[in-house]
Amino acid sequence: MKKILRVFLSACVICALITGVGFAQGWTYTVKPGDTLSKIANTYGVTVSEIMAANPAIKNAALIYSGRKITIPSSKFSVYTVQKGDTMSGIAGRYEISLAELLKANPSVKDPSTIYAGQKILIPDTKSLASYEQQVFALVNKERAKRGLTPLIWSDTLGYVARLKSQDMVNNRYFSHQSPKYGSPFTMM
Repeated sequence: MKKILRVFLSACVICALITGVGFAQGWTYTVKPGDTLSKIANTYGVTVSEIMAANPAIKNAALIYSGRKITIPSSKFSVYTVQKGDTMSGIAGRYEISLAELLKANPSVKDPSTIYAGQKILIPDTKSLASYEQQVFALVNKERAKRGLTPLIWSDTLGYVARLKSQDMVNNRYFSHQSPKYGSPFTMM
């Protein structure tokens, strides 16, 4: 069982590392001093050409200025308006994503404890994430079948823990079943 979990978690980590991140259609970003289109594109997981295509008024990628509002293209996020009493961890739990995933989608939130009612928060699209998870799950079961093992049955809890584990591995730069912060995946469950 540990070997199966190890394969599943490793596959989830690989998916987490290759999954691109973007923003909802019509999401507006205000350029800050020192920003470049390349830096903005890298931050939000899109290409410079995608940003330029969504902003036809930008003729030269090197000529953007602080204060300019640009559209960040994609449909991998939805926009949530913070309500009184909301917390980032509460919002993450409501949408069944990790706090780390929510913070990655919202780099402008420097301190997760200081959000305010009316603030717009981006929520990663769990459908696209679930699609990757399902692909990984199918690949794990394919490998199990090659070895004569019975297929695993999908568990939302296991998928959620695998996402947390893979994000923890990325954040803390390790590749092991033992997290320096959480211990083993079994402890996390």
